[in-house]
Amino acid sequence: MKKTVLFILGFLFVVSLAFGQSVVINEMSQGSDGAKEWVELLVVENNIDIRGWELGDNDDGIWHPIVEFTTHLDWSNLAQGTIVVIYNGGDIDATITAAGGEDTDFSDNVVIIPESNTTYLTDIGGWPGSGVFGNTDRDDCAAIQNATDVIIHDMAITHPTATVDSPISGNVKYFTEDSLVELVIDSNWTEAASSNGTPGLGNGGNNTTWIEGLLPVTLTSFTAQFINDNLTILWTTQSETSNQGWNIYRGESENALENDETIQINNTGLIEGAGNSSQPIDYSFQDEYTVVENNTYWYWLESVSYSNDTEIYGPISLTIPEGAVIPELPTLTFMNSNYPNPFNPETIIEFSIKENETGTLTIHNTKGQVLETHNYETGEHELTWDATQYGSGIYFYKLETQSYTETKKMIMLK
Repeated sequence: MKKTVLFILGFLFVVSLAFGQSVVINEMSQGSDGAKEWVELLVVENNIDIRGWELGDNDDGIWHPIVEFTTHLDWSNLAQGTIVVIYNGGDIDATITAAGGEDTDFSDNVVIIPESNTTYLTDIGGWPGSGVFGNTDRDDCAAIQNATDVIIHDMAITHPTATVDSPISGNVKYFTEDSLVELVIDSNWTEAASSNGTPGLGNGGNNTTWIEGLLPVTLTSFTAQFINDNLTILWTTQSETSNQGWNIYRGESENALENDETIQINNTGLIEGAGNSSQPIDYSFQDEYTVVENNTYWYWLESVSYSNDTEIYGPISLTIPEGAVIPELPTLTFMNSNYPNPFNPETIIEFSIKENETGTLTIHNTKGQVLETHNYETGEHELTWDATQYGSGIYFYKLETQSYTETKKMIMLK
């Protein structure tokens, strides 16, 4: 009975280590030879701040730090699904080179950084040199601890006998499954020659599917173009999960977002997202704020989930060409979301009708009956709708012009 109880307690201890983790080790390599090591981290929760965290090893249960994450703002809000690869910059493995080498662009949720990059990391351990991971008892595995010195994930799980063995020299070991609880099972890890490692990518099969599912949005392109004298932001998603919508921010320097020097160009409400989608979706949005020729403008795209978690992409930039025709507003016909919404008893509807067009704005109830009709010429317009005479419920407002039709929903709550 005593042995059974001890076994159960030990099992529960091991399994408990697989929960409550926000960042985990997904791959670790001893490198092809020498000290060509790297460690791949996977962020499994949203909006994680790893400033002041440390990557190290916990050999025999004793913490040995390698690098500390600096206070750079890029570390302050990592999205779930982000992959961070830290490698020995003093002895770079060919597999890291093949993966593209150093990459500090956080917008694609993959970061590959040498310990020698002092902007993002402080080298406090064994790199560069003869390496930091030993192999004598196979428990010298990568681990990560937070800013309060709490170990978030130790790949070995237990010491001095490892539950998950470290790879031997010249090998890589990578996780092949898709949940935290499976991290503690050695058979869910594959050991192979270092050249088989995939730093910056999922490890195939269930692991890749897991990582892709963690990302609220998979963005495949994000550009700004000056089209027909209009500054247009374009982006494409490969997939979306619980994506409520988008915000776009503009600044006049690459550090404008960090310095809180941006404007939100969709200032009347979220650009509607697709919710859940596994199909590519193209988006475009025209920046209608004033621009100056020869000036460069920087843009950031923000996705917002239904739980109000956010993820930032970018920046991208565009220089307004010399001699460009800077059109007077309005150049487009569009209608913003009403505000406030819900409302009682008044709400404001803003819209613009472009040159050489006229428009009609109608208010409908849920039966499709037209309650009010308003006609407008070219220009920017604002209608304050007073619903005092109507009951609580859902209403619709519709703008129609020669080239544009859009209907939006509003809610009256008394």
